[in-house]
Amino acid sequence: MLMLTVVMSMYKSLFILTSMVVLMLVYALMGVVLFGSVKFGDNLGRHANFHNAFRATILLSRIITGEDWNKIMHDCMIQPPFCKLRETFWETNCGNAQASLAYFCSFYVIITYVMLNVLVAIIMENFSLFYSNDEDAIMSYSDIRNFQQAWNIIDVHRKVIIPPVDRLKAYYVRFLLRLIPRDRVGFDLSKKRDKQLFKEMCYEVETLRGGRDKDVSFHDVLMVLAYRTVDITKTLQLEELIAREELEYAIEEEVARQTIATWIERCIFRKRQVRVYFTSVSEEFYFFNNNSNLDSNLPYANLKPYLKPPPNFKPNTNHKRSPIFPEIRHNDIYIADGFRSHLLFKGPYKTALPTRICVLI
Repeated sequence: MLMLTVVMSMYKSLFILTSMVVLMLVYALMGVVLFGSVKFGDNLGRHANFHNAFRATILLSRIITGEDWNKIMHDCMIQPPFCKLRETFWETNCGNAQASLAYFCSFYVIITYVMLNVLVAIIMENFSLFYSNDEDAIMSYSDIRNFQQAWNIIDVHRKVIIPPVDRLKAYYVRFLLRLIPRDRVGFDLSKKRDKQLFKEMCYEVETLRGGRDKDVSFHDVLMVLAYRTVDITKTLQLEELIAREELEYAIEEEVARQTIATWIERCIFRKRQVRVYFTSVSEEFYFFNNNSNLDSNLPYANLKPYLKPPPNFKPNTNHKRSPIFPEIRHNDIYIADGFRSHLLFKGPYKTALPTRICVLI
């Protein structure tokens, strides 16, 4: 695991390392121009000097470690009478105080306090990722691995997308979210809150992120899980938090609207079913009332050919408005409330009509 951390850190910090190498080469060439002919001192010598780019690069690598870089800077500030000042810059062996101060201070600040700190931060980030504690983390590496395994069940062709094949995409997304284990990321659909959250996430993935005519990617579903798992008030910046809260408000409003619309449709459907059964019972009552010469002991199946009402028959629909599961009373017919009930006939037609089972849906 430690080697994996090092490899991933090297891969992610490749840009930083490249920038450091380029910056060292630039400063090495600048050092050759500025301090290439400076007289040797206490720290500038045969092994540490700016005579060429190679030796300058080695000296800068030593400065990165912080070894006597300030003493080297002072050696490059040497002035007469400790050096010989000539007419041209290339012939003198004296230094330049202002250039030395700017050169060494800028290099040490940029490399040591900026580049190296960024490199260390990348390594620590990868280390915390691979060595995260699953019990304390909100969404750990094992959660992401579980989600990946659930995704592989859906994405059998390994295309990292769910194609928009009519309604199949919605079924795939719902099935994927149900496959995730119920630890921290998954859902327990027996709970009311998890069921509502499941509906909101399905709507966000199907409509807002993927669109009805677009693919749903692995990253889209994972980001939705992450947003719904972590505390966004502590993890997002102000602008991101405002945008996310507006999006969640729109999602909750749309899911509530769809839930109410579905409930109303079911109520209307049940009401129509009750009206259909009521009309059927009225027709049967009219038939038996006007055909009293029929044998009441005949099976109900043998009576079906006679159940056609006359052309001028109009069922009585002026009954009192009833709830979803009504208790319908019409003349001498009584239908009890419930899913399964007996159709009982009272009054003078009790002996003429057989009792049978009527199922209300």
